[in-house]
Amino acid sequence: MAVITISRQFGAGGKTLGRMLASKLGYTLMDNKIIQMVAEKARVSEGWVESVEKEAGGKFMKFISGVVPKGLLDSVLD
Repeated sequence: MAVITISRQFGAGGKTLGRMLASKLGYTLMDNKIIQMVAEKARVSEGWVESVEKEAGGKFMKFISGVVPKGLLDSVLD
């Protein structure tokens, strides 16, 4: 599956654009779903996961790969 990423500044309408684009193309909008899934599986707050992601970058992907089911991660990142 193809992945489209949208970078945005606060208030620029990126979330709205993402929702519209996902709907039009029949894609799944992940937005914060991965953050929520990791937080649930690791039993930590979403805020903690977000802060780790911002500070750790690539190390965070290693953490996610141990928490999120491989098939889902592959489908999101493919």
